[in-house]
Amino acid sequence: MTYTLRATTALGGQLTSGQMRTWIAEFLRRPHPLPADPGAGEYRISLNLPNESVRDLAGLLRCSSSSALRRLALNALQSSPALSAAQSDYAATSDSTRAKTHHVDEGFLAVMTEGELLGMLVLVSLLLSSVFLLFVIYRKRKRRRNGRSHDGQIVLRD
Repeated sequence: MTYTLRATTALGGQLTSGQMRTWIAEFLRRPHPLPADPGAGEYRISLNLPNESVRDLAGLLRCSSSSALRRLALNALQSSPALSAAQSDYAATSDSTRAKTHHVDEGFLAVMTEGELLGMLVLVSLLLSSVFLLFVIYRKRKRRRNGRSHDGQIVLRD
């Protein structure tokens, strides 16, 4: 299957389908931590890769296929001096340009790190729990004001 992804010029200029297939197979045999996604860049690259392997890679890394491919490529090319120089040039570009590219191509959640995603999940859980607790308290007070007990029976008061 052909995967088209956006990458920094440093990554995109050095990637071939054959290299990526080899790196994916090696990673799936021996998974290990990978660097963070360098983000979508201005360079568009098309790679012919096995669909199942890319899905497995993205599943193991718990991120989008584009992000997984960029992370794997960055890991494999990290020792290259040409990549380091090109990454420095890319880091000098405006942050707003990169942010627009991230949000347009992959959506908001794909750009978030695992820690940020986990933090947002905890925050949403706390918010929903608070809303539920307030609802229960409201209902309980409303029942008392209407003269009803917990089981729906009318309570006579003197």
